[in-house]
This record gives sequence, C-alpha cells and structure tokens, in this order.
Amino acid sequence: QSWSRCRRRMSTQKKPVPWHPPQHAGDEPAKLRPEAMAEVAAEFPGDLAPLVAIMREQLAAQRQMMEAQLDLQREQMRQQLEEQQRHMEKQLGLIGSHLAQKADTFKVGDAKDSTSPEKPVPGIVADRAKLDTASKAEVAPKTKAALDEWIRSSGLHTVNEWVMNYRKHPGGWGALLMIHGVPEVTSRLRQKVQNYATFSALFLAGSIKSMGGPIPVCRDDPGTTECHIRKRVFTYFFAVTIASHLLCILLAMAFHNSLNEAARDSDVYRMFARGQGFRATMKCQNAFRVGAVAACVALTAVAQESIGWEMVAWAAFLAVSVLYIYIGTANLLFRNASIIGYWRPELGGRPDSDDPYQLDIPVSCFRERVVHHLPAQQAASPEIPGNDAAVIAVQ
Repeated sequence: QSWSRCRRRMSTQKKPVPWHPPQHAGDEPAKLRPEAMAEVAAEFPGDLAPLVAIMREQLAAQRQMMEAQLDLQREQMRQQLEEQQRHMEKQLGLIGSHLAQKADTFKVGDAKDSTSPEKPVPGIVADRAKLDTASKAEVAPKTKAALDEWIRSSGLHTVNEWVMNYRKHPGGWGALLMIHGVPEVTSRLRQKVQNYATFSALFLAGSIKSMGGPIPVCRDDPGTTECHIRKRVFTYFFAVTIASHLLCILLAMAFHNSLNEAARDSDVYRMFARGQGFRATMKCQNAFRVGAVAACVALTAVAQESIGWEMVAWAAFLAVSVLYIYIGTANLLFRNASIIGYWRPELGGRPDSDDPYQLDIPVSCFRERVVHHLPAQQAASPEIPGNDAAVIAVQ
C-alpha cells in the first residue's frame, strides 16, 4: 500500500526531477553500464532503477579503491620489514667482528705472557689452569662458600676470650650473636634504634615548632613569680626535649654507620666487646625516653596556665597510671622471654630449675670456627681460652 501511494504521488507531479549524485569540480559524470541498468530495471521497476544502479556503481568503485589502498599498505610494510632485517643483520655483523677482534687481542696477550722473559706471579698460572679444567657451575658455589666461611671465621680469635666469658657480659647481645648469628642480631638492633630515631624525629619537629615562635604561656606577662616559673619550665624542658631527641637520632645514625662498615662477623663481635655496642643502644633508648618526658612536662606548664594547678595533679595521676600499666606489662614479657630477664640469674633472671643458663653448644660451634680458621700451631696453643678437646668437639 505504501508503494502504491508513493507511485500515485510521483505520477501526479508534472515534471519529476531525477536524482543525480553530487559531483565535485573535475569529476566526470557517472556513467551507467547497460548490463547494470538492465539488472536494476528488472529488480526495481520505475524511477528508482537509476538511483540503485548509481549506488551500486559507487560501492564497487569504493571497494576497488580500498583494495588498492590495502595493497599499497602491504607493500610499504613489506619494504619496512626488509629494511629492518637488513639493519639487524648489519648490527649483528658489527658485533661479531667486535667480539672476534677482542678474542684475537686476548690470544695475542696470552701469547705475549707465555713468551715473556719476566717471572710469572706465583699462583696465577696454577689458578688459571684450575679454572680452565673446572666448569663455572662447580667453581662459583665453591668460591661463594669459601668467602662466606672466611667472613664468618676470620678474626674471631681476637674476641674469643670475651665470647667465652658470656656470663660476665653486661647484656645478652654477645650470647645472641653466638646463638642466632650476626645477620639476625644486627637486623634486630637496626630495627630497634631506627624506631627510636624515627619517633624522636617526630618529637623534634614539634619541639622546634613550639620553640620557634612566641612562648604560648604568660603572653600578657603580669610579672608574677608563678608566671616566671611557668615560662622557664616550658622553655627549659622543651630545650631538654630537643637535645635528647637530637642525641637519640645521632646515636642511631652512628650505630647504623658502624654496622655498615663492619666487614666480618668478628668486627661485629668486637663492636660489642670493646665498642660497648649494647650500651650505645641503651643510650639511644634512654635519650628518647628523657625527651618524651620533658615534652610532657613542658606541655603541662601550658595547660596549667589555662586550667589551674589541678592540671598538674591530673598530669601526675596520668603519668603514674601509664607507668604502672607499662611496667607491669613489660616486666611480664621480659621475665618470660628475655635472655637477661629470664635466663641470666646473675642479672636478675629467674629461669626454671630444669633450664639453666648453659651455652655449651653455641660456644663449641664458635670455638670450632675459631680453631678452623687459625693456623695449626696457633690453634694448638694452650693460651687460647677453652682450647681443649672437650670444648672444641661438637657433639
């Protein structure tokens, strides 16, 4: 019905205007092939046949144009791939010639060394022969193991006497070095002093900000004795806070730097034996605590001006409560886990009756490392403390 209405509407027009595709300057008018026009006329009778035929001709032309463009792009990509292949072959050739030149240089150097009248360095020829006969897969693990053994054993005889007297150490870090090894213990100590230094830096930043501007107490300055005391308490205690936390940071940095420069395990032992490394960590800890307490006292002076003397009593009550909870919890932890608080009775520890403080196995292992690295005549010397078969043997 729609098609009939459309035909009646078109038949009523006096001069039907045929549709022509848009043409641009320089374009030739579209020409219809007779066979295409016949096919279209059979399918679409009437005035639509020319339009359909033109659209089909345009689609065919566009298809041919796109196929030509695709062929052109394929040709360009093929040329680019060939150019890249030639460039890579050229680079590989240059690399091969460079390696061949280096190999020739090494051969010439070896020939000169073999024909040189100079006396070769002792051990170099033998080592080179060994490396030539052994594979790298076998040499690398052996070399690494030998280096690790040297790091763990070299120089231990210089701290042997101090380690043997582990019951007289002021702390437990010497025994922990024998039990857990240097990497584990140094990692624990680094973490300890680093935590104190980090929190000291936070306190230090706030203290510097408080001291950098006008004092927040007695701004009107009535001149009373109470006002003078309050200002001095604030200033002096914040100065103590800055000094203590700065000292804590410097001690932590010194401890880290000294550990970074330790080349062998024996150097770490010596840092605790002669350098008093345990006391250095305790100084860092105490400096942080003093600075934190001084900051609390200074802030109490500021609050006392606004609230009154009852703020001092309230601050004292809070301090006692915090200390009571902290001391009770910390003592319970240390009494059951610390090498000093639990295991060493001479320093206040209370071990179980069937768990005495004996380090025979760690001491035997330590002595074995000392004797293994020393020369034969020095290892057999009776001057080395604990140098007997019962101590050296590891059961």
